[in-house]
Amino acid sequence: MMRVLVVLAVVFATLPGVIVVLASLTAGQSLAFPPQGLSLRWYEVIFADPDFRDALLTSLTLATITSLLAVSLSALAAISIVRYRSRATALIEAMLLSPLAVPHIVIGIGILQLYGYFGLRADLLTLTLGHLIITIPFALRMLITSLAGMDRQIEHAAASLGATPRAILFQVILPQMKMGLLGAAISVFILSFDDVALTVFLVQPGYTTVPIMLFGMAENQVLPSIHAASVILLLASWLGVILIDRLIGFDRFLFRDGPSG
Repeated sequence: MMRVLVVLAVVFATLPGVIVVLASLTAGQSLAFPPQGLSLRWYEVIFADPDFRDALLTSLTLATITSLLAVSLSALAAISIVRYRSRATALIEAMLLSPLAVPHIVIGIGILQLYGYFGLRADLLTLTLGHLIITIPFALRMLITSLAGMDRQIEHAAASLGATPRAILFQVILPQMKMGLLGAAISVFILSFDDVALTVFLVQPGYTTVPIMLFGMAENQVLPSIHAASVILLLASWLGVILIDRLIGFDRFLFRDGPSG
């Protein structure tokens, strides 16, 4: 019975994506499932669209910058939280993880109000700041999990041999965290690349991302090219999930206890 439930759950989770992939391969002029013949024409159409190429470049640039900054900041925070346990670090951890409990649409509205108060317009910097708020909690949680499983005896041995704190950080701690760092970077990249709920409040002409472009296309026209563009997001997400599971395992990330008290 349990195996049947697991199979049904897997089918339920993957079937929408499979339908989108098959629909994107239709040779017809409109959305149809099953597809009216097989063709890659709609992939050619979407990649020939200069607006899509610009949106894809914006999404890739935004996700790359966000992942680098979020992982760097989260790594420093994770080391401080795990290595120097106190009420202060517990409070910092709770504050940094708090966006996990708030819908992205609420965060987006708040950031929009804040930017309006200071007269800021959407550009790559303001978009990155917004994405950092929603991605740092995921990176921090993964890196805390990665640090919690490390043997501190290696650090003590390095210190006893005269290694400076800087040397211990860059030559002992960070090398042991490399899988966690890579997993966190992939996770943040996918979250930033796919985000709609927050980004929709911050975008301006010239800084449209792929998900926001698809959102607009779905409102104005319904063509198979929407499915073709959606497949790109699906493949990026699926690849990211597989890589994260292989690097650190979702069981370690999902079942970790909450913020330390």
